[in-house]
Amino acid sequence: MTNEEVKGYLNTLYLEADGEDLEYITSEVNRSIEVLNLLDEFDTSNIEPTTWGCYQETDILREDVVDHTISSEDALKNAADTQDGYVKYVKVV
Repeated sequence: MTNEEVKGYLNTLYLEADGEDLEYITSEVNRSIEVLNLLDEFDTSNIEPTTWGCYQETDILREDVVDHTISSEDALKNAADTQDGYVKYVKVV
């Protein structure tokens, strides 16, 4: 990529760079492109695509097991102010 191309991309992001900063960004972008191009050298023709995490048919989460509960009264004992069985607090905006 050239400095002008990078400058164009920066402009779309409402960023500006000149001089040494532009040279540095351009060199880093070009280095990143070189690293990404290395991925083209891997032969993935015999590897099946994975969809784990996208289309999972079973749930991997544990079942919720209730082993200890307290009453609402006990839960509200230490609240500074309560109303209708809930903790009442100052609205924060």
